[in-house]
Amino acid sequence: MTQLISYNNKAMLDALEAYAMAGYTLFPLKGKIPPKGFKWTESEFNPFPQPEDFPFGNFGVKLTEEDLVIDVDPRNFPDKDLFKRFVAEFPIDAQFSVTTGSGGLHIYLKKPATMAIKGRLKDWPGIDFKSKGGYVVGAFSLHPDTSKPYLPNKNCTFKAPMVSDKLLDALCQQAITLTPGIESYVKDKASIDRFAEYLEKAPIAIQGQGGDLPAKVPDEGPPQRVGVWVRTRPQPTSTPHSP
Repeated sequence: MTQLISYNNKAMLDALEAYAMAGYTLFPLKGKIPPKGFKWTESEFNPFPQPEDFPFGNFGVKLTEEDLVIDVDPRNFPDKDLFKRFVAEFPIDAQFSVTTGSGGLHIYLKKPATMAIKGRLKDWPGIDFKSKGGYVVGAFSLHPDTSKPYLPNKNCTFKAPMVSDKLLDALCQQAITLTPGIESYVKDKASIDRFAEYLEKAPIAIQGQGGDLPAKVPDEGPPQRVGVWVRTRPQPTSTPHSP
């Protein structure tokens, strides 16, 4: 069930303004998901969001490469003290945090834009880490199952502090191991364009004929990520397919 938030709710209006002042891009949600057909990833920053921009009452907060939101869901904890141990292990400045409508917690932080992070740590089930390519439900939206609001914690500043070095080290994705004989990878657009042009002219790799060897080049994301570019042609339908 989706429940509309009153547009006269001054607290929500203040929250919209605070998110915008902090530089966050907001977009409409129906419950916890974007409306059908709405491409939230293409949402652009609006410095003056208005309630009518969110026809279903709820809104999402689009995250960038500089954002890091710790998404805490106690329902997935193996024991009730897990988050206490997590905070003891990784001290967190929670000045910008929102209690979710299901009893969880969103802690907003910042990180270096070039640092790719893991989405989870195996020793901490029930705690996810969100950044570019993800979003969270905004403050004063209503949870679609409980009808309870997402509430900023007392003295919430709406200003995300930098993540601690210790937590960032734990979340940092492992650096690329270079293929022997290669001194470095490049990620500039000109090099990527040249490689794409080469692939267009290269012989087609046909499955099962020994030519389907992928070439690895960095994509246009953070340096820690690697994109795999492969030019292939499907195996002929007359040839039996091996599982």
